Amino acid sequence: MLLCALIGLSDEALTQSADLSGTYVLSSLTQSDSSGTRLPTKMQVRKTTLRIVQDQALLQMAYTSEYGTTSIRKYTLDGKASENVDLAGVVSVDRIEAKGKIVVIHSDVKVTSGSLKGTPVHKTEKWELAADLKTLTMREQSEVQGMRMIDDLLTAVYIRQ
Repeated sequence: MLLCALIGLSDEALTQSADLSGTYVLSSLTQSDSSGTRLPTKMQVRKTTLRIVQDQALLQMAYTSEYGTTSIRKYTLDGKASENVDLAGVVSVDRIEAKGKIVVIHSDVKVTSGSLKGTPVHKTEKWELAADLKTLTMREQSEVQGMRMIDDLLTAVYIRQ
């Protein structure tokens, strides 16, 4: 009986997500070649604040730029698709997976202008909360028509305030 209880507890612990709720400030931003052949390029860090609110059913991220503009992205934690719009007005359909201190967001981006207009773009973001519960790291990779984009491995580090 104790073994059954322990097995049930471990299954529940695996499916629970850490609460990422809090206010974070962008600390560093790097872009590197996904093949690892070049050194990462440090990008200029603009003041960006990230506010996360999370409950059992929903994770909401509000990005506020140094200019005061805000973009809110909402994700259901039940695996259903959510539609979001970023600061540039780009629409995406997103699905989220949350396990422990890791959240993975899969996005299908609707490109409506420019040279990629009409081209299927898939973006994967992996958010990981460090053991100190203060450092939140996001790694983003994009694929265009099934091919990984060169020079498109972006890493952002946020620090909880």
